[in-house]
Amino acid sequence: MFDSETFDAAIDRSWNGFQRRLADHLAAMRNDDVLVLEWAEESTVEGFAPWVQFLVWDDVMLRGEVSSNAYLAPRHQLAPAAENILRNLGWLAPTHGPDEDPDEGSSAFFIDREQRWADQCAAMTVTTLREVWSVPHPSFLRPEIVGTLAGADLLGIPDVGADDEPGRPQVDDTHAIVPDDPQELRDLIAGAVEQALGFTPRLDQDGDVIVTLDDQPVFVIAHPDQPLVRAWMPLLHSITGRTRAAELICDLTRRWPAIRFTLDEDRLNASIDVSANPFVPRHLADALDQLSRFAASVDAAFAARFGGARIVDDSPDDGFDGDAPTSRDPSDHEPKGAE
Repeated sequence: MFDSETFDAAIDRSWNGFQRRLADHLAAMRNDDVLVLEWAEESTVEGFAPWVQFLVWDDVMLRGEVSSNAYLAPRHQLAPAAENILRNLGWLAPTHGPDEDPDEGSSAFFIDREQRWADQCAAMTVTTLREVWSVPHPSFLRPEIVGTLAGADLLGIPDVGADDEPGRPQVDDTHAIVPDDPQELRDLIAGAVEQALGFTPRLDQDGDVIVTLDDQPVFVIAHPDQPLVRAWMPLLHSITGRTRAAELICDLTRRWPAIRFTLDEDRLNASIDVSANPFVPRHLADALDQLSRFAASVDAAFAARFGGARIVDDSPDDGFDGDAPTSRDPSDHEPKGAE
């Protein structure tokens, strides 16, 4: 079984790679280029999902903004403790309300830095995404890039389309294989997932698999040192009442004995560990089938029982109703969602 430190290290590697790419991107932006990083869920008539955005102005200056409560949907509203985290990271508090006359500040949390501080801005952004909004992995972000760097790959996850190379040949999924190293294990995992699900899965920059089961994201990660595989599904965040949550986890474990449920601070995760000594594709396929059947039960009522919110929410397709507030910086740029 994965120890928590090893698994956390795999997630940290993904975030570290994203932070490096983000720093390079911020340093390469040119005047009036815009980058928006938004949690990959739809906004609703009640407000927006969390976002962080950057604009280059005056040739060398970065204006960074983080969505404040003036923009956020109720389920994402920042508590005072979260606002303190933002201030401690270096984000300045909003200087005016969205309906007030704009000044040189912002109605969002903001910073102004020269581009030579791109590394610092990237570090602030990643910490904000992870600690304030509990974004579990960079693949949960939806980048919007406007300007000279449009089309850049910030997430390190190439799109897989119908015109890509044909999939791997079918193999006997009961055939046992002892992988020689972690990279061979990752290749075996990708092949097993493709054969089980019928499509080529996405891979992150480490070669680990990312799939969606019944709208829930699942990460299939190879242990870096041992012949082990973890299929990990982040479920809920912002859980209130750990004692009640622990009782509910006991009930889940009785009903789904093959799945391991863990409470990490205010987040609930589900996972199944599969031995890879030897690796048998059928075992991983069975694990994904278990997670897929369980994922169908993770609905709004499930989240309400835990007093939390789903990592992926079935949001309406409607956009923000009416004129959204605007935040003005030296280039008169409007934040994500503004009209």
